[in-house]
Amino acid sequence: MHDFQSFIELNALTAVLPYGLIVIGDDSEILSVSEPLCRMTGYSEKELIGQNVDMLIPKDTQNPHREPLKYYVRNGHDPKPMKPLSDVPLLRKAGDVIRVSIERYIFRYDGELRFGGSVKPLAN
Repeated sequence: MHDFQSFIELNALTAVLPYGLIVIGDDSEILSVSEPLCRMTGYSEKELIGQNVDMLIPKDTQNPHREPLKYYVRNGHDPKPMKPLSDVPLLRKAGDVIRVSIERYIFRYDGELRFGGSVKPLAN
């Protein structure tokens, strides 16, 4: 019961954070998202889960984000923070682009490599 209660509390916290959270697999598949990220992008959780993260990245900037993922997967690095990104375009469902900063993390869950990010909109 305690684990379930902790999950519920953590979920409630992530829903009110001022930034969005996203977790992707080593194949760039979106595995989980927070409610604030959904509000930021205009997509529902159901629309995002299972999709490639490229759906949130404008086509002209898609290739550069793959290199760090490939590097970490290929070299089997230990979980740790990755270099933050300070001004990144985020493609919304409506087709417009907003600028965000992303704190990135690499971690393992059930032996699988995961990449997490906290996504914060930049002031206009």
